[in-house]
Amino acid sequence: DHSMVQLIFEQLANGTPPASIPANIASHAAIITPGAKVVELPSLDFVRRCRPALRVLCETLAAYRLDTAKEWEQLFTDGTGRRQVALQNLVLSIIEDDEIQPLVLSTSIILEDETSERQVEAIVEMISTAGQRLERWTEVMEEMYPDYIHNIPDPSSMNIGKLGYGGALTTDTCNGARKTRRLLVDLVKTAAEEMMAAADAGTIARVLEVDCWNHLRNVWLGGVIKSFSAFLNAALRNDLDEIDPRLRVSTSMDSVLRAVDREFSLCANYPKGHGDLFRGWIEENHPGAMLLHVERASGSRQDLSVEGAGAVYWN
Repeated sequence: DHSMVQLIFEQLANGTPPASIPANIASHAAIITPGAKVVELPSLDFVRRCRPALRVLCETLAAYRLDTAKEWEQLFTDGTGRRQVALQNLVLSIIEDDEIQPLVLSTSIILEDETSERQVEAIVEMISTAGQRLERWTEVMEEMYPDYIHNIPDPSSMNIGKLGYGGALTTDTCNGARKTRRLLVDLVKTAAEEMMAAADAGTIARVLEVDCWNHLRNVWLGGVIKSFSAFLNAALRNDLDEIDPRLRVSTSMDSVLRAVDREFSLCANYPKGHGDLFRGWIEENHPGAMLLHVERASGSRQDLSVEGAGAVYWN
């Protein structure tokens, strides 16, 4: 039933845990129609299988708004990882009703590897996939409602060149992300020049490169942390010399936080860590205690010490 699927979609979109949705539906039915008897409810398995469908729906609606926009104002992308799997997000912004509207095209593009070239390929492929969503939507509409005149735009308008009219490309400030940005700028300019040659002769492609401000503050804080680690290294030099180097004891805050993350991370991202055992020990010995998630420390992260230190201090 379409109305039941829509009701599930609405609750998933609002952040309702899948396990709570069947009971919520039963409660709503009892309150809205007190005399009605609930004969059947969607199973938890069905609710969970609605999540991929909701993702496709969200991508399709985002693609519709992006396709109908003449220009794209901003592209933001950043990478992360979960259980040794590299992921990339992609957020594109447009102007609607004189306000900038960010549209999340994907939060978890699975990468072949974390090189800048693969990140760019994944971003271009995701934009192409969004166009395919529109193409499939058109096919379904024409098949189900052949007499209906729809306004689904042409998928060919899903073009990264729309950023070439003064749009911004935003990434973090590490070397890998900046290389990704440079490669994207070249793609945008090439695509924009092709678009302009056909429709806006004489217009010059313009793309702004923007550093993420959240990461820029960590550039300054990174210098503070390095100075602090150097101070500790000098103050504890005699003690450090007495420690077996095979133990890899370090005064580097990044190294300390990486060690804590690998051993105690509740996500168990590091195969040799004991995050699950740590969680069980906390539940047995300190029931009810607030336990903060140790910040993910894999790779080269500029915000590692800033975001990771708070959780370690509290725990």
